[in-house]
Amino acid sequence: MATDSSKPCWHFEHVSTALTNRYFSLPMTKQVRLKMRSTLRRLLHPLKEFGWIGGALYILDRLMGQLSPSLGLYVYDLMVQPITSTPLLPARMARNLTFAEIQSCDPAFERIQARPEIKASRIDQGARCLGVFRKEVLLGYVWFCFNCYDEDEVRLRYCLTEDKQSVFDFDLYVFPEQRMGIAFAAIWHAANEYLHACGVRYTFSRITHFNLASRHAHDRLGAKPTGRTTVLKAGRFELMLASIPPYFSVSCSPKRRVELRLTSDVVDVKG
Repeated sequence: MATDSSKPCWHFEHVSTALTNRYFSLPMTKQVRLKMRSTLRRLLHPLKEFGWIGGALYILDRLMGQLSPSLGLYVYDLMVQPITSTPLLPARMARNLTFAEIQSCDPAFERIQARPEIKASRIDQGARCLGVFRKEVLLGYVWFCFNCYDEDEVRLRYCLTEDKQSVFDFDLYVFPEQRMGIAFAAIWHAANEYLHACGVRYTFSRITHFNLASRHAHDRLGAKPTGRTTVLKAGRFELMLASIPPYFSVSCSPKRRVELRLTSDVVDVKG
């Protein structure tokens, strides 16, 4: 994209160079200079990685977390992904894969990486956990909710406007010993097969804005952004700003959840 050379261009490298020239021109030892340079680059890295606004939010979240565990800033990208009849993996790679719902009474349920009260809450709201196996070894899992999903971290409720044709997926987890292989792709392949058989056409999800790996993975799977929400949390107090209705909310009641209604207008299922 062309830029107007007559206007100032505040890119990360320009700012980094300016600060370097400003502060490192002062008298100091080589060791101090190198330490300051390293510190400056570490501080500015989030701005390069996430942009000025995203980087500032990332830094603010980290500072708040240092002050108190009850403080936090949650920035979520809301995504919608098509479910198609086309398998995501070729037959030779999917040959030894199987998948099944993991029930609360199954031994595999104990391996799910969530606190007992969170797992109980998910079961109470009708969530399903799909486990993916290769030769009977559990690679990982992903959760689905139909109709609505109550967020674990803040008091948000994601409601699906097309609940007969869509689900909300969350907490996709690959066990550490399986992360060097095809486990991530295998879970999405299984999820696509499972949901297509259930008549589902879209799956929604929220990803942390600062999780670049997850954002890139969703892009490769054809996911499209359908909204963004930012929540400032301080104890029971929660301030929410969102790009979709209701756009703004303030709450201090643990029993009150803000409802965000999700639509699939931005994607087109072709298969």
